Amino acid sequence: MSHIDNLNKSQFTAFLNNAISPFMREIKELRSEVNDLKSQLSNRAKEFYSSKELELLLGVSRSTIHNWVTQGKLLKHPISTGKVLFKRSDVEKLINYSKK
Repeated sequence: MSHIDNLNKSQFTAFLNNAISPFMREIKELRSEVNDLKSQLSNRAKEFYSSKELELLLGVSRSTIHNWVTQGKLLKHPISTGKVLFKRSDVEKLINYSKK
């Protein structure tokens, strides 16, 4: 079949290491970059959240968020694209209020 059929175990291992090592180095570099980006993002608090982000962050449904807005517990900030954002400080106030 191919030239690797005639290799013994140690030769085959060396062949694989030579073939894979450039990819492994690249994967390590990419992991490092991803970790750096994650660190940068986690160190930078968001000022505004979308409805979807609040759903995930607080573990509530979209209708719960809508109810909070309707009840005046949470302020919405419409933006030009028709979307609605929620200010982090308003979300923190709601969380602190609900703890009492």
